[in-house]
Amino acid sequence: MRPLPLGDPPRLSEQEALFQEEARREGAIARSLTTKINRMRRIAKDLLLSGELPEGS
Repeated sequence: MRPLPLGDPPRLSEQEALFQEEARREGAIARSLTTKINRMRRIAKDLLLSGELPEGS
């Protein structure tokens, strides 16, 4: 979480907007990470099935 700017504390609506923006960014990062992990799993599975990657690697 990034620090709030100096000065008066944000009003509730501003605070909510900051939270929503942060959640949007983190959601995009989480989706990207999940997509990459799933792709790596598919690659590993294909390598295991082809015999190119030894079992237990």
